[in-house]
Amino acid sequence: MKQRLLVAAVGVPLLIVVLVFLPPIAATILVAAIAGAAAYELLHTAGKNVPPAVYVLTILAAVLTVLFCARKPWLAAYSAPDYRPYLYAALAFLYVMALFFTAVHTHGTEKAMPFASVAICIVAAFLFPAMYSFIALLRNIGPSFVLIPFVVAFIGDSFSMLGGMAFGHKKFAPRVSPNKTWAGFLAGPVGSALGMMLLCLVCKWAWSMELPIWYFALTGVLALFAAAALDGSAWLIAVFVIASNFHTLASQFVRAKGDMTLFAVQGLLNTALVIWLNSLFLAVCRLGVTGYVLSTALADLLTTVYLTLRARLWLFCRRPGPGTLSRMLRYCVPLIPTATFWWITSVSDRYMITAWLGSAANGIYAVSAKLPTILTVLSSVFMEAWLFSAVTEKQEGSAAHLQFYSSVWKTFVAGMVLSASGVIAFSRLAVRLLAEEEFFNAWQFVPVLCLAMVFASFSTFLSSVYVVSKKSTLSFWTALLGAGSNVLMNFLLILRIGVMGAAIATPLSYVLVFLVRAVSIRRLLPFSLAVPTVLADAAILILQAAFLTLQLRGWVFVQALSLTLLLILNGKPLLLAANKLFGAGRKGVKV
Repeated sequence: MKQRLLVAAVGVPLLIVVLVFLPPIAATILVAAIAGAAAYELLHTAGKNVPPAVYVLTILAAVLTVLFCARKPWLAAYSAPDYRPYLYAALAFLYVMALFFTAVHTHGTEKAMPFASVAICIVAAFLFPAMYSFIALLRNIGPSFVLIPFVVAFIGDSFSMLGGMAFGHKKFAPRVSPNKTWAGFLAGPVGSALGMMLLCLVCKWAWSMELPIWYFALTGVLALFAAAALDGSAWLIAVFVIASNFHTLASQFVRAKGDMTLFAVQGLLNTALVIWLNSLFLAVCRLGVTGYVLSTALADLLTTVYLTLRARLWLFCRRPGPGTLSRMLRYCVPLIPTATFWWITSVSDRYMITAWLGSAANGIYAVSAKLPTILTVLSSVFMEAWLFSAVTEKQEGSAAHLQFYSSVWKTFVAGMVLSASGVIAFSRLAVRLLAEEEFFNAWQFVPVLCLAMVFASFSTFLSSVYVVSKKSTLSFWTALLGAGSNVLMNFLLILRIGVMGAAIATPLSYVLVFLVRAVSIRRLLPFSLAVPTVLADAAILILQAAFLTLQLRGWVFVQALSLTLLLILNGKPLLLAANKLFGAGRKGVKV
């Protein structure tokens, strides 16, 4: 009680002076300091085995979050390019990745940082500071408004203390807060609700504002979660995510067992259910976007039930052996940021084009990206089968295994470069036939993006070596290199040459990833990459793309010549693969 009275006597007047009478920047600095102190306190009380460096980074992240969120221009529309949101997002992402890798790196040691501490760090760095930043935003509205959260918090905290003193017996969380009781925990929201109701009455009396008192009471109880709780789409998103995860888990488990027939059947069943349910919910029930999301979720749930019953998946639900979970985490955790980095490499250019060149330019660029997705689909279909074969037929670097990798690689390269050459050759005609007239200029970016998709597929193939060798951290670092280089080159090129800068930055970043992975896999699986053929293929594709994009004299002839040369260079691997496939099929051999 004495401590509380001392805080009230000294801290409250000082708080009022800074928040009310000093300029708004003083309120922002004070709130940032409070966020940093709160971050330290949270890590100190709830964190376990948090390294000192993580303490420092978390406090800095909390301060930066307040400084960013409390900026008034952030809330308003702006016409000039603003790079600060991108910078903040990049720093926040690097901070989160540092947390994950600290946990992974120390896992299994005496000073292991548990993943629960990672979650606490994220809350301390982003969630609480974002909440505190509203105090500074209230100061921008008016000096008197800034006192609202403090008054309500003080009332709620006082009720919590008094309730605990009067009725408290059972401890709430003795290891975190030894004096906290369940009675005090329940009395706090009651006090917050009463405080918000009092605020509502003051607003009605002082400013004649028509405000619903029940909403203020509910806000006092639920605080930040009130908005989320009142959002009717939250449950739908939750169902969608859960259904998708269970379907993916069940289908991939069946695939891992080698039951490819059941895997194919469930894919067809899922597609049929999506089509039927979409027709029902969209055309008949007219549920709009809700119907689309619900149909996909129901299709995933029904397919999961089918897989569970057909494959009797409950028989495989057992507790993992000792060390299994640790090995799984070491392998899987780096794949999360890897996928994120790969996504950044793929789409960061579109966000930057929109920010700097406008939505119209991004629309043209989006149209140009449609045709190269044909190459992505072909690569994805191949990788679905290849990854399974690469893992199941691993022979620890034997000569036969290396030869197997080399032959598959040559076939894959041949298929991708010939497909890319075909798309490039007919890109101008395809865009004219498939796109509206105002988007016809999008064709000039298609050849460059086709080059990007080729090297992206090459990089994905090489990542299979990391999968077989269980070196997922190498996938992470190479993907980080690709994402960082892509953002940097987009920053440098878009501002200088516009949309074409984004198109050029994409293949350059993928080429960089490919080169680094090509060097790194030599230590893991030294199979032949057919370097002379790959270099010749790349040179021909670049020449073909340049002649078409620049509309140089004789570009039609160059298109035909490029296809011919690529067919000569890569025809043999395709013929051998076709002969092996169809020959095996005629002999009744399972391939």
